[in-house]
Amino acid sequence: MTRLFGGLSITLLLIASCVCVGQEKVESGSSSQRDTKPSNCEYNVSILTGAHRVAGDDGLVIIIARLGSGETKRELIQRRLHNARTFLVVFGNRSPKTIVTAEGDRVDGYGRVELYAGGKLFDALVVGRNADLPIGGCSFDGDDPCTYEREKQLYPCLDRRRNGKRLQ
Repeated sequence: MTRLFGGLSITLLLIASCVCVGQEKVESGSSSQRDTKPSNCEYNVSILTGAHRVAGDDGLVIIIARLGSGETKRELIQRRLHNARTFLVVFGNRSPKTIVTAEGDRVDGYGRVELYAGGKLFDALVVGRNADLPIGGCSFDGDDPCTYEREKQLYPCLDRRRNGKRLQ
């Protein structure tokens, strides 16, 4: 009986520890997608929204952009930070005072945009080489996304405005 009780106790402890680790990964937004390939617009929107929710209305969301291998244009960092910050403020109605952005050191592989919420790493969005962080409405069924008011505030749509092209 003691042996059965001891075995049952150990089994329950192992199950509980697995559940706790799994729950921690869900709450932190960890993903097996990290470091493998660039994330898509829908994924980026869900992670940014999750970081916003975890931080709460008054908590800080910290965004750190890092260039990846082969990326030489430092402007990419500012563009990626701009898209993440603008999404949280314009699409998510987050107060700009609760967002901190920074440039991080270069990383091997793809560039990243790391999100911290509640003082902990929430997730890292993987960005295609020399690309903007895809964010916004995501699906336009053949329409030009830059014709939509909120999209006009994001890169690459901002390039059209700066190059003197009229946005409709």
